[in-house]
Amino acid sequence: MSTPTWLCNHPQPSDFKIICGEQTFRVHQEVICSGCSYFAGASKFREGITQEITFNDFDPPQIEKLLEYLYTESYTIDENDVKNLMNHTTSSPQRAAVSAAFSESCKNSSDENDMKDECVAIFHAEMYSLADYFQLKSLRNLAKENFNSIFKTVASQGLTPVIDAVYSVTSDSDPLRFWVVYRILRSERVVLRETLTQVPEFAIDLCGAALTAVRQNIMFTENKY
Repeated sequence: MSTPTWLCNHPQPSDFKIICGEQTFRVHQEVICSGCSYFAGASKFREGITQEITFNDFDPPQIEKLLEYLYTESYTIDENDVKNLMNHTTSSPQRAAVSAAFSESCKNSSDENDMKDECVAIFHAEMYSLADYFQLKSLRNLAKENFNSIFKTVASQGLTPVIDAVYSVTSDSDPLRFWVVYRILRSERVVLRETLTQVPEFAIDLCGAALTAVRQNIMFTENKY
């Protein structure tokens, strides 16, 4: 694995290791601790002495993007990233649903552009969840913005794996779920029966939101959530 450009640009040698699966990221403790309270807290315990931390519940591509954000205040995703994420087999039970969504999305898409939109949307949903875990509100907001932008372009046949991923990585009352529900209600895209069957929580939220709208004569707007 080659060293990312954003890491090469740092003038000081690395002094901290982040281990995820078979991959080791050699980073700078000052950068990750000043930018993330999770790492700052961990550095006060054993990890601060050993100068390394191991993650078993995440996949290397997500950790790499997390680190990219801490170094650059942004994160990128290109075709190689999408392919790596699609081909990566997770060992984490928490991430199994997301990996399955990636695989299902790519298997069912006949159009390459549709496939890319679906996979990128799922990736941003995963980054949104990752930001929650690491207590990074700014990354959470960025991931939500990125997800919102790409979700608008996802074809109807690609909604099932994307919505499945969103509901797999968020809690019951998460704003991202509400945004997806209201975006669907507001659009003219068809929600396939398989989506409602495969993601029953979404079906419940969708019905609830529709009933509320009918009773209150609400006009759906993007700014509501």
